[in-house]
Amino acid sequence: MAGKNLLEIFNRYTPDPSDAAWLLQGTDITLRADKEKRMIEVRAHFPALVRKSALYRVESEIAKAYELTMVRLLPQYPATLFGETYISEVLEETQRIGVVARGFFHSYTAILDGDTITIEMPYLDESLLLMELGKTPDVISGIIRSEFGLNYTVVIRHSAALAANYRYGGSEELAALDAQLKKSSIAYEERRNERPTGAEANAAPTQPMGERVMSLLGEVADAVIEDGVCTVGAYKFDVSEPAYVIGSTFSITPSPIARITTPVRGLVVIGEVFGYTEDTTRDGTKYNVTFGVTDGNSSIMVKKFGITAEEKTALGEVVFNGAAVALHGYTKHDVHKEVKDIDVTFYYTDIAAIKRIKRKDEAPKKRVELHLHTMMSAMDALIPPD
Repeated sequence: MAGKNLLEIFNRYTPDPSDAAWLLQGTDITLRADKEKRMIEVRAHFPALVRKSALYRVESEIAKAYELTMVRLLPQYPATLFGETYISEVLEETQRIGVVARGFFHSYTAILDGDTITIEMPYLDESLLLMELGKTPDVISGIIRSEFGLNYTVVIRHSAALAANYRYGGSEELAALDAQLKKSSIAYEERRNERPTGAEANAAPTQPMGERVMSLLGEVADAVIEDGVCTVGAYKFDVSEPAYVIGSTFSITPSPIARITTPVRGLVVIGEVFGYTEDTTRDGTKYNVTFGVTDGNSSIMVKKFGITAEEKTALGEVVFNGAAVALHGYTKHDVHKEVKDIDVTFYYTDIAAIKRIKRKDEAPKKRVELHLHTMMSAMDALIPPD
């Protein structure tokens, strides 16, 4: 979109003067669109910080003007603009894209010290494991990296002072919430401590593999392929005609994601893409990409560092939010400042585009689904989860 500003690109949309002022400052604009899903993603550089509330408002108004299902404005700023006062804006975005984080950041303090951000919260240690499982620190550091090109280590920990003044009932209610999560967190700790190290960790995967995280759907079944249809996790995929777009061809014999617990090589996973982000390296010549893949039962983060612009373009044609892919590669524990991630990350070497087979409601009598909000909801409900 060289030569055009954001108002010229979205000429059907008429913002109010305050929004028009910062929109006109956007430069280096790139767009990515999915015509079938009517979604568009816009990345632009701005010389001054824009509040998330203004970004979200404009996204909604552009989507309405063009009858789109989703618009995302992804700002990039000079690195010198990042500071402790902007962390609240980062957490706004964290709650939007990190499902586990929603509703948690109504009480916190943030401390910026060197290249580490410490976020103190009123929740007890067992409860904070939920955010650890959801990789919330990675989501926060990823947002900062995407917007400012800076790498920060994010630590989330309990604060006794905040817990004493917690506005949803004080320490007694925090203890009740902690008890709700205690069983699952203890089980997770036990499985984390069982992970092998050294030569055993690098050995080829055996069947069955250990569970990656305790599945919410019960026992994790093996992947089954019949007549070109693969059933894995809670999803089904058409793998009869894979389009190999990155790397070499490979046999699509996937492992359920919930079973991926150790660093292994020659691993294949299939699933639907979510949370795709990309950012440039410090020298601006290459790109780092991160995205998640889910089979409807569990999910895993996927990373690739230092790819060229051509590789990024080729990747973007097959890997985008909602796309179905088969990945061949390996898993390992990422290490940040000599601290090893509790979960493994997938690094792909080869990618094929496949198709997800969506469920169809063929029942003659349709059903009605009911949902409710609990104490863990951002909607301030009072019902305990059990």
